[in-house]
Amino acid sequence: MLSRLLFRAGHEESVVAGFAAGQSNTVFIGIPLILSVYGNAGVVPLFLLVAIHLPIMMTAAAIAMESRGGIDVAALIKKLLLNPIVHGLAAGVLCHLFGWHLEGGLKTLADEISAATIPCALFAIGLALRRCGIKASFGLVTLIAIFKLLVHPGLVYLLALHVFSMPPVWAGVAVLFAAMPSGINAYLLASQYIKAGHAIASSAVALSTALAPLSIALWLWTLQIKVG
Repeated sequence: MLSRLLFRAGHEESVVAGFAAGQSNTVFIGIPLILSVYGNAGVVPLFLLVAIHLPIMMTAAAIAMESRGGIDVAALIKKLLLNPIVHGLAAGVLCHLFGWHLEGGLKTLADEISAATIPCALFAIGLALRRCGIKASFGLVTLIAIFKLLVHPGLVYLLALHVFSMPPVWAGVAVLFAAMPSGINAYLLASQYIKAGHAIASSAVALSTALAPLSIALWLWTLQIKVG
């Protein structure tokens, strides 16, 4: 709404702006950071959020675009079902239900791969920033970054701790999850499905990621977490 009122953005571009303001970079930044802060205690709330976050955001974008006939809903659902995050979560659920566990060489291999996630994530983020850059209205992109890094986690903080009185670890995971910068899925949505707002999405990813170290430090301090 603000993108349309303040920056005269079109319907499609406004959907992309809203998506970028609410969809977090979970895999590359969120998972490594949150697990490093909370360890095993944060695994359950974190992956519950991972399981529902992207499908809800994609559905919201589809509903917002459907009134204009501007999105291929079938292709969007197919993309969600083929998402490797969904596959990983489904595999984990099946293993838990049937009592399957990795042992021996397979467990060692899985542990080695998991240990490489953080450096690989940082490398991927660097490539994304180099590709994206700031190509859209700086005012609109700044507004998206403010909503993503401050307003979004701020609302979660108030709801988690002061409305629902969640346990500290669950509340902290939710706040940090919300405090992550805009995810690359905003760019994928704009380029593959909506066919508009590419510059807005890429610029939001770049600026929010560049500012994220400062905002994440603020939320860690607010949650009274000491890292390191």
